[in-house]
Amino acid sequence: MRRLEPPFECSSLAGELDRHGLLELAGGVQYITDLDLGVVPERPMSGRLLRLRELARLRRLVRLGEGLVTQPYEPGANSLQIVRPIVAELSRWETRR
Repeated sequence: MRRLEPPFECSSLAGELDRHGLLELAGGVQYITDLDLGVVPERPMSGRLLRLRELARLRRLVRLGEGLVTQPYEPGANSLQIVRPIVAELSRWETRR
C-alpha cells in the first residue's frame, strides 16, 4: 500500500498485489475490490474535470474516426479534404490546453 500513489483505490491495490503474486493470499480480487464499496474517494475536482475532458475528447475522436470509415468516397478523392475535420478538431484541442 505504501508504494501506491494517491489517490488510493482498491483496484490499484489489487493490481499491485497481483503484480507481486500476493493477490490470492490477500483474499483475491473480489475481496480487495469490495473493501471500498460505498466509499467515495477524495479527489480534487480539477483532477476529475481533466479526466472527464480527456474522455470526452476520446469519444469525439472515435466519432470522427467512425465518420471516416463509414463515408463513401469517390475514387481519387483528395485525402487532405477527407481528414480536414479531424485536423481542425485536433487543432482546437491544442489551443484549449
